[in-house]
Amino acid sequence: MDAIPTWGWVIGAALSYGLLIRVQPMRELFGRGFQIVKRYRHLPLCAGGIFAAHALWLFYGKGEPSVVATIGENGGSGLARLSEVGPFAVLGMVDGVHRPFLAFLPAAPFSLLILAALTVNFAGMLRELRDGIEAFVKPKTAMWVLVGFSISGVLHAGHVFGVGGESFWGGFLLDQGGAFFEGYVSLLGQSYVVLFAALGLVTLRRNLKKTEILKLAVRRSPRLWPVIVGYAVLVPSVREFLPHESLVRLILSACLALAAAVFAFLQLDLLGEKRFSGWRQSVGHALDLQRRHFQWTIWFCLICMVHWLVFHLLTTWLISGLAPFSVWAAMTGAVFAFLEGAIAVWFIGIWAALYQEKLAH
Repeated sequence: MDAIPTWGWVIGAALSYGLLIRVQPMRELFGRGFQIVKRYRHLPLCAGGIFAAHALWLFYGKGEPSVVATIGENGGSGLARLSEVGPFAVLGMVDGVHRPFLAFLPAAPFSLLILAALTVNFAGMLRELRDGIEAFVKPKTAMWVLVGFSISGVLHAGHVFGVGGESFWGGFLLDQGGAFFEGYVSLLGQSYVVLFAALGLVTLRRNLKKTEILKLAVRRSPRLWPVIVGYAVLVPSVREFLPHESLVRLILSACLALAAAVFAFLQLDLLGEKRFSGWRQSVGHALDLQRRHFQWTIWFCLICMVHWLVFHLLTTWLISGLAPFSVWAAMTGAVFAFLEGAIAVWFIGIWAALYQEKLAH
């Protein structure tokens, strides 16, 4: 791979991506997704801001350089070789595939705002959350769930502020205890964007109110509780024990992306129901949609893969020559993280348009 200059591969990847976007059969849906992003500009701005804040939190709060600035050994002396850039770009590509289907927002430090909003019951969020939990458990059980949820939120806040340090008994266990709240926040952000995109397509003549969609997202997001539990079980261990560029992490991400693609319609089906009818019926309907329309999922995943491969190839290569812990690396990483969040919202809009216009009827 290094026989051809890296810039040659980068240019080739960009041209290939442009050609694919030009000829792929979802061009109209790409326009519909962009229409949602353009009309509700707060979606890409907020998502991009959360991604950027998370990147800066990792840099300044956790002492971790931006992923694209850790290519090693150049130390700011020059751009990386393709063999160094490739593994990061491939991992970013695989991670990007499941973003429209699963939690795509990094929680910290945005999660602290959600914790504060729930604590003061902003816009009735706590009441909506309780109603959402009571849709599938008894009121007394829902109260205990809320108590455990609150404890997890406090533990998560401690992890964000670095109370436990970097030790196993402090940092990791605090991270593990707060992962339930962190997973909920990540799914809540996903639910908000999905609902805004899907409802925005059917209410083109009036603008949606942000607080209304926020309350709707809070009320319906507990329906995703198996995904939240899975997030809480897996994510802290992956962060603690698997290096970002490890082969095992790549394989796990690929398995997650495959599972997300198979159940790609499940989240839209759950969030779109006015009344919660249970996971069994929703899974059956989602799999039936997948059986009848799998070609759309294949195309969408293929375009996502190419898009994120090119994006991470370009961004990783462009700032790989910066010193890993320099201010320039932090700022540049935050800018590219902002773009990553904004583009992820665009893809969620495309997926919502596909479901709403091609499959729902």
